[in-house]
Order: sequence, then structure tokens, then C-alpha cells
Amino acid sequence: MTGLLVRRTVPAMGAAGLATGSALLAFGQLRQHLWPAMTRTGADLSGSATDWPVESGYHPASHFWPIQFVETGVVLALTALLTVAAFRLLRRHHA
Repeated sequence: MTGLLVRRTVPAMGAAGLATGSALLAFGQLRQHLWPAMTRTGADLSGSATDWPVESGYHPASHFWPIQFVETGVVLALTALLTVAAFRLLRRHHA
């Protein structure tokens, strides 16, 4: 889609790389909020070596795949939206 908008190869590749890097950074920051955290209470609050600590609780290792599936769904939805936008833009420019 950036190639259709920018119309030059190298700047479009740079913009696509910047968009990909921004998406990776955003998902890295928001990943902990995609699934409800498990809050531990009691004497042993340290958790295990496979737990992923966050500010408001813990994500145990069993949350890995559900978080992956939610993140994959979000990426697929964004991909579908960008594909529809690219086809509309392409149709408008070449119709």
C-alpha cells in the first residue's frame, strides 16, 4: 500500500519498514494488556521462572498461546483492512 501512496521504491520501502517497526514496538508495549493477568496473593508472590511479571499481576506460561492467538487476530484484522484500502486505492487510480 505504501508503494501506491508514495510511488517511489526506496521511500516506500523505508515507510513500510517504519510502519512494521512501529507495529512491533506497539505490540511489545500492549501485549501484556491483551489477556487478563493472573494476580497472585499470599506468601509466595515471586512466581515461577516462566511467569511474565507485569505491573498489576502475573501472566503464567499457560497464557502464552492465548495471547499469541489474540495478537494474531488483531494483525489479521489490520491486514484485511489494509488490503481493502489498497484495492480501493488501486481501483481509483487505475479505473
